[in-house]
Amino acid sequence: MNILFLNKLRVREIEDVLEKHGDLFRGKRVLEIGGGTGVQAEFLSEIAQEVVSLEIAESNYRDSANHHIVMYDGRHIPFPDSSFDIVYSSNVLEHIAHRDDFQKELMRVLKPEGHAIHSMPTQWWKLRDILENMLLFLPTFAWHLHKKIRGVNVPSSSVLPYVLGDRHGEFGNTLTEVYYFMPRTWLVHFRRQEWKVLEDYGGGLFYTGRLIFGQKLSWPARRLLARFFGSSVHVYHLQKV
Repeated sequence: MNILFLNKLRVREIEDVLEKHGDLFRGKRVLEIGGGTGVQAEFLSEIAQEVVSLEIAESNYRDSANHHIVMYDGRHIPFPDSSFDIVYSSNVLEHIAHRDDFQKELMRVLKPEGHAIHSMPTQWWKLRDILENMLLFLPTFAWHLHKKIRGVNVPSSSVLPYVLGDRHGEFGNTLTEVYYFMPRTWLVHFRRQEWKVLEDYGGGLFYTGRLIFGQKLSWPARRLLARFFGSSVHVYHLQKV
């Protein structure tokens, strides 16, 4: 994965969030969940009073993380009740299997009437991910077909995993994730956890799991593609009641 371009993508996403919600972060204590390389925390620290960015020790980004990242066990947020004004995450909640308990943890560390903003992958992102895998599968399919023609017995189990790719998050399978990533599915979950949903909207950027085209595709082009083919992330603005 191109970490440099991924960092630029995350900065662009947080810029869009701050353009709409900057006043929520300005001068406040911010908790970021799943900070990755810490690039968004670094950006947030320019306007927030304090930013704490948590990441699990086995993170794929630990070798690229900056000084903003604090390691934790992934379950218990190591801060007392009502410690933060706002919680922020980007492409993280789908990776948390104990999501109900974790929502309670987020509410615990938030101050009364505190806010949470989560950017989450959409069903459009997942459909593009499946399509990418199918296209990548074609050379493998041709190789297996060549083996079959030559009389070599190739078990189907060695072929099928290439067709749709791996599951991205912690629920369902690679196909049912299309349902799990729908905004209405997450909205039901948030409301069940007694969050007040203030607003939700498309993030307005087009990209894929493998970040195809990278910097060759401009930001205006990605915004235009998102209008026609769906945004890759959806933003949820919640409030602790």
